[in-house]
Amino acid sequence: MKAHAILVLTAISAVFASAPVAAAQPPDAARIEQIAGWLGDGTYSPTPRIDDRAFWTSVGQSGRFADVAREAAAESKRSPAALPDDLYLEYSRNGNRSRYEAVYFRKLKAYRVLVIAECVENKGRFLEPIQRVITSYAADKTWVLPAHDSGLENFEGRNITIDLFSSEVACDLATTDHLLGQQLSESTRALLRKEVRRRVFDPYEHAVKDGRSRIGWITTTNNWNAVCLANVTGAALALLDRREERAFYVASAEKYIASFLSGFTADGYCSEGVGYWNYGFGCFVRLGHMLDEATSGNVDLFAMPKAMNAGLFARRMSITPGQYPAFADCSVGSQPDPLTMRHVTRRYKLPPTAEERQLSAPTRWLDELGVFSFALAAQPDGAETYEPGLRDWFDDAQILICRGVKTGRGLPFGVALKGGHNAEHHNHNDVGSYVVCVGKSMPLVDPGAEVYTRRTFSGERYVSGVLNSFGHPVPRVAGQLQRTGRAAAAKVLAIDLTDDTDTVTFDLAAPYPVKSLKSLKRTFTFSRVSGGLTVKDEVAFDGPESFGTAIVTQGGWERIAENRLRVGSGDEAVIVDIDAGAHPMTITPTAIEEDIRGGLKPVRIGIDLKEPVREATICVRVSPAK
Repeated sequence: MKAHAILVLTAISAVFASAPVAAAQPPDAARIEQIAGWLGDGTYSPTPRIDDRAFWTSVGQSGRFADVAREAAAESKRSPAALPDDLYLEYSRNGNRSRYEAVYFRKLKAYRVLVIAECVENKGRFLEPIQRVITSYAADKTWVLPAHDSGLENFEGRNITIDLFSSEVACDLATTDHLLGQQLSESTRALLRKEVRRRVFDPYEHAVKDGRSRIGWITTTNNWNAVCLANVTGAALALLDRREERAFYVASAEKYIASFLSGFTADGYCSEGVGYWNYGFGCFVRLGHMLDEATSGNVDLFAMPKAMNAGLFARRMSITPGQYPAFADCSVGSQPDPLTMRHVTRRYKLPPTAEERQLSAPTRWLDELGVFSFALAAQPDGAETYEPGLRDWFDDAQILICRGVKTGRGLPFGVALKGGHNAEHHNHNDVGSYVVCVGKSMPLVDPGAEVYTRRTFSGERYVSGVLNSFGHPVPRVAGQLQRTGRAAAAKVLAIDLTDDTDTVTFDLAAPYPVKSLKSLKRTFTFSRVSGGLTVKDEVAFDGPESFGTAIVTQGGWERIAENRLRVGSGDEAVIVDIDAGAHPMTITPTAIEEDIRGGLKPVRIGIDLKEPVREATICVRVSPAK
């Protein structure tokens, strides 16, 4: 499955599962009535019903689904996976979420394989296994993940909340009813409708219509809003017979999706990172597509303020081809979903990116097959391909992507530079961080996300050596790491962007809780003439204090001279030259002993002055190895 298909990218359980939030306000009654007039008489899903044989034949002939019948035959011999109580309770006992989630997602994947195989083959041989899984879902105590049910309210039956994945299960069950219709038994359809109503529609309607329950994601500004709205609305369109009911869900989605877009800066920056952009904006695309199609183009989310800029975020974040920064809870190596990028390209009539010319069929939600059905075509339209320019500057977020340097071997060299603040979505304490790429390698990294546990979204989040500033290439001031919060923010002191050189100076004093700190400036200079990046830190104290900075790598490195390092391998390595003037310094590697996604252990190479100072400057120059 593609990178966002399993998405251990789930989060902020305490916020949405139990914390009090403001009640949602219902959509305007006149708007609901207007939308009802645009909707058809029957249920709707972007993915055509089983009797659309042209569509399902094309699905079966695509590379991704060539073996779907064989996969489904194997799945049909297994009993539906029970969602085990003991694994569910592990999270509340010891914080482990991965073992239960492995069973949960395995069941969901198997279910989708069975449904797609039946639609492709159309012989009826997978109907009974599909119905067994539906019955199994009806018997599960909850569809909510344990990480989103920390108080066990869903598990113990005291409350029913809606999370990313209970809404996803509901959407897939509802889509199945729409796709297969009367090929399912009457009793199965009745059971499916009863459970989707009880577990999703009822609590959602109570939250929206009368405020009887609080669902934080309805008005939140991160990916939960788009994901859950797409799932809940998709389920309603596919399952509810009365157009007035469906119109209520469409109007609600139209109203509340504005919260998701408000989480982007005006120029389109997504502080959750590329991985969560795939998930959140990918679901915005799903939702936008289904509302457009269901209302004959009368509800157009893509025309909303910020929608286009948010959609262009991914293409603007490319450092070198295929390389993107892992700021916040993003994994090193994350890349934009080409299906989502393709939809943006077509909607706004733009040249496609290189990623979009390597499309594969969608592999997650059942309704996604219809949303991204154009992916079954061979190539994007036209011969022109989008090429990033020398830079992309996100002024509101203080993110600068610099390109335009070639190494002696002809490889592209580029950097991503970060100001920002320490209260961003999926925040790391990383004000002043940066990433360096050569070719298809990232020798100097922001190490990205850890494997999620209960600690990750608790008051102990910044105990983690990869989430606090120790795990980032930023200064350590008087022995102190950066603090958390919106006030811990960079200020742009100067910025100068030319064809030859990009220079930005940040005031980094605010993130450090050090009373004696008078000033701390970090100046990034990216030279397309000399071909390198200089990071200059200038600090001043009221009295002598310790000071140092760091670089971070997940690759090999060696010290090739007293103040010179080689980081990375082969033609994609960089040379790091360090200059602290007259101040003697130490260079000390420390493995960051956290469970990082991908299994690699980042190494923080600390650069520390040996003696306390009142004033000092440390320059780190990074250039491609010759």
